[in-house]
Amino acid sequence: MIGSLMHSSLLRRGDGPAVTGADGRSLDGATLHAAAARLAAALRAQGAGPGHTVAIALPQNVEQVVALAAVVYSGADFALIDLDAPPARAARFLDVLRPSCLVLDTDAPGGHQEELARTATAVVPVRTAYGPGAGDIPFEPSFTPGGYCVQTSGTTGEPKVLRVDGAALENRLRWGQGAYPLGPDDVLLSTSRPSFDFYVWEVTAALCFGPRLVLTTAFEAASAETLLGRCEDEGATAVHFFPRMLDEFSDLAASSGGCPGLRRVFSGGAPLSGATLAKARAALPNATVLNQYGPAECCIDVSWLVCGEEHERCSTVPVGRPVDRTTLTVVDSALRPVPTGVVGEILIGGIAARTTRVLAGEVPGRFVPTDVTAGEVAYRSGDFGRLDEDGLLHWVGRQDNEFKIHGARVDLAEVTAAVRGVGGVTDCHVYPTGAADGGITLGAVVESSEVTAAACRSRLAAVLPLYMVPTVLRVVERLPRTAKLEIDVPRLTEECGLRPLPPRQPSAPAGAAGTPAARRAGWAAVRPVSLPEERLIGMRRIPGRPPHLMVANHLVIRGALDLPRLTTALRELVARHSILRTTYAELDGRVVAVVHEGPADDVVEVRPLNGVLDDRAAAEHVQRALRDEEKRFSDPDRQSMMRAVVYRRAPELFSLLLIFDHIAVDERSKAMLQEELALLYQGDGHKLGPAVPYDPARIRGDFPPAREVPVLLAALDPLPPRVLPSPDPVADPAAFRAGSHEFDLLGDRRHEIDGLVRRLRCTRFELLLASFFRAMKQFADEDDILVVAPADTRGTVEDFETVGFFQNLVPLRSRTPADADPWRLVDDCKQAVRAALGHRDHPVALLTEEFRDPAVTAARRNPIWQIVFVPTAMQVDANWALEGLEVADVPLHLTETGLELMAEVSDTAAGLKAAFRYALGAMEAHDAERLAVLWTRSLEWALDEVAATAAG
Repeated sequence: MIGSLMHSSLLRRGDGPAVTGADGRSLDGATLHAAAARLAAALRAQGAGPGHTVAIALPQNVEQVVALAAVVYSGADFALIDLDAPPARAARFLDVLRPSCLVLDTDAPGGHQEELARTATAVVPVRTAYGPGAGDIPFEPSFTPGGYCVQTSGTTGEPKVLRVDGAALENRLRWGQGAYPLGPDDVLLSTSRPSFDFYVWEVTAALCFGPRLVLTTAFEAASAETLLGRCEDEGATAVHFFPRMLDEFSDLAASSGGCPGLRRVFSGGAPLSGATLAKARAALPNATVLNQYGPAECCIDVSWLVCGEEHERCSTVPVGRPVDRTTLTVVDSALRPVPTGVVGEILIGGIAARTTRVLAGEVPGRFVPTDVTAGEVAYRSGDFGRLDEDGLLHWVGRQDNEFKIHGARVDLAEVTAAVRGVGGVTDCHVYPTGAADGGITLGAVVESSEVTAAACRSRLAAVLPLYMVPTVLRVVERLPRTAKLEIDVPRLTEECGLRPLPPRQPSAPAGAAGTPAARRAGWAAVRPVSLPEERLIGMRRIPGRPPHLMVANHLVIRGALDLPRLTTALRELVARHSILRTTYAELDGRVVAVVHEGPADDVVEVRPLNGVLDDRAAAEHVQRALRDEEKRFSDPDRQSMMRAVVYRRAPELFSLLLIFDHIAVDERSKAMLQEELALLYQGDGHKLGPAVPYDPARIRGDFPPAREVPVLLAALDPLPPRVLPSPDPVADPAAFRAGSHEFDLLGDRRHEIDGLVRRLRCTRFELLLASFFRAMKQFADEDDILVVAPADTRGTVEDFETVGFFQNLVPLRSRTPADADPWRLVDDCKQAVRAALGHRDHPVALLTEEFRDPAVTAARRNPIWQIVFVPTAMQVDANWALEGLEVADVPLHLTETGLELMAEVSDTAAGLKAAFRYALGAMEAHDAERLAVLWTRSLEWALDEVAATAAG
């Protein structure tokens, strides 16, 4: 029992020091026990004991420790009142508790003693502990373990008041003593405030197990320099820091060489970064750093980790394994366990979750019985996490920091980072608030003495989309802080009159009475990226290049479209294929794929476009909408790789904007999706077999250096000349805005192409590529031309049944003079194609890494990347079909290009269709027109030359 532990520990200590106050006053073990026994007797005389609560409204000094020990001796629950908190907050805490007794320093001047005293049945002055004969009172501590009450931040707009059971506290204390024992030779420096539950451990562990407790003031705890001095002066061996303070403390310790006696450093209350851990371990080489995690609802901590060198490489250090008699399970929205590596909500079970009671500010659905805990009550933490293969829990984030503004997802963390990045801003608080139109907008309070609200907003508009720029912005010289040095949001809200939106409630378990099943996915699996994914992600990170490449279709649908059926079919399409539910993120310094459980809420949207009957006008509207959708696809935290927007133009006239991220689909994949959508819409989804998941493990991952492959070495060394201007996308962001030119190749002579291919003994692709090479040689007045072309890298039966991106770019080079005959040009091209296809799975990213022009900077492109030659399949886009409806594909143009020139050619039933998409900084419209003429003339020249030779 906790009382018995304290009793025996203090008596064993005798005249040895037990507690030292911030003012330098100390009490030995025997004196502290005698004072606590005397005060406990007075409390019992006023009716305090098991089942009752005693509030302690004392400054953070030795008397507060005496009072806490006295309450524990009596068997009652203790509640520490933070006298630094606003009086209204303390009054509300007491009003909820209605304590049997209130311990006060009635001799203290000023304060709000009378207001606090009104809430208690009886007031016991703390001086009672020091009355005459205190040490002579025989006293036996209660065998009923008392708990404690704590007030913490709530998500209901009011503080939450909790009662943590004594059995849970005793479990936490005994476990901690077994995990990191403390004894009489230890000095525990307390840095926490009474409002923070770790202070409960600091005081009770010191009283139960023998270390000397050293108290600090709020001022001292907020200064790393002062804490360093106290550690050195008191010979501290154990101390707790919030990560932000640990970072500052480590910097000072490293520069001063201080604190060699520190043996244990506890971190908790916020995520610990690998960088801060590395600082701490280097600056405090004799100390073991322990990272801990736990909500106040579950008795101080529920997990712990002894941090090692390997954790320094983590972006966020794991929070470890559960403490004794505690379970940690990562679950989905239906409270089902998810696999290892999958992100979900952290569900806490065990003695603390089972016995904690919420006295005020309860959020429905947080404490729930679950199958995971065999029907016992567990606590839904509202935190996201994942378990790694070693069983360590990783904290990922909170559920409730995302909002939608004008249909676009906004994460407050992103906006906060942007505001903090404004010169002159030292910190800020960003919050969602109501807009005049009934929607959501953002507000911000900025800490700065240098910048005005208008200047801050102007600078933010340069780095954020307008919908993410706070419309309500206020500048203050200093933001209020909590004891954890975090922004005191309730106080700031009150002082500045903020009007934040009420927090969202957590979703109830699927199937609960009266609650709909959660629509949004509750977990996400993490997997390695494949080589094609890695290549495209690498391309998107080149400075100045678009962060996405979309494949878009505008489908005009005529007929009696069943909108609910189409919406369901599109969502089922996304649900079938994991790649369409995949996004990408950085985890511990590497890019990983995050596969979400189900389609996002906004994967399909229906919008009115009433009365727009003209297809050209509708196409212009959809083209503009596509530009807006680019912003959505730029959001790294989106949940889907597909997006569908249905425009209702008339009762039987619709436009469907269907967008895929190119990283998720290639031409073959699109053809598969067309067939599946048609079946799903007509209700025949049962005819589809299970979808084959996109598995990067099936794609080869071991490649020799490109310079060891003779064919690649011959093709790329030396590098070809740069035949098009390479604009600087950083200095000129508009340089890669796209221009386009579409034209027919050969026109009326298209029927002659088959004969030409037979005579030259080549494929149609090789002929078209050879003629394009000749046109580029004439255009650039350069015989050495290199292009890259997409090649399918599917290598297994499963690959051919999988929706995903399986393309790699292969380098094709021609150095034959432009005036060579058609046979020589085509033979040169055939050799290049065959050599490239032999190594089509060799990642082009490795090629560009090994064959690098020393003159190339971050803003100037390697010549390998200048031109891409793409044989498209427009007939695929013509295959969109829905039962009983007329569906026509209307071409769309993306607004940005990733390279200087993309040449597309499609061999259709109507003839050869070609298009140039070019960067406006590399080519102009008349350049594209001239190149188109040269390409057409090259094909005509080949036809005439071969025909003349055959006739001769």
